Amino acid sequence: SATPFPHTYVDDLFPRHAIQAVAAELPERMDARGCVPSAAACYRRFGTHYRKSELHHASMGPHTKRLFAMLRSRYLVQFLETLSGIDGLIPDPGYEGSGVHLTGDGGVLAVHHDFNWMYCRRDAASAS
Repeated sequence: SATPFPHTYVDDLFPRHAIQAVAAELPERMDARGCVPSAAACYRRFGTHYRKSELHHASMGPHTKRLFAMLRSRYLVQFLETLSGIDGLIPDPGYEGSGVHLTGDGGVLAVHHDFNWMYCRRDAASAS
């Protein structure tokens, strides 16, 4: 009955102090181009409000690295597989779409999914 699409949320999944430590490691401001120092990638579509920077593992602080290690852990992946009913979830160990994504002031990121791309990754992983 979750609308507008099937979803769930878990209050207080992470301890507040852990999230505050991660937040303290993240850049507070983007430059005029929508980039932050040490970003692995910056995106800006001129004429739109789309601005985003990505930070990958090498640019993360120790608290952020620990959070991503937990997010990629077999324990959490198994929990998500059970919750979703989807077997064989891939936690993206190579940051091929995951990582810290920062959207700056005036930036817009709508709800979206990358299922087409992820199915290709799953098929490739199964074939090897």
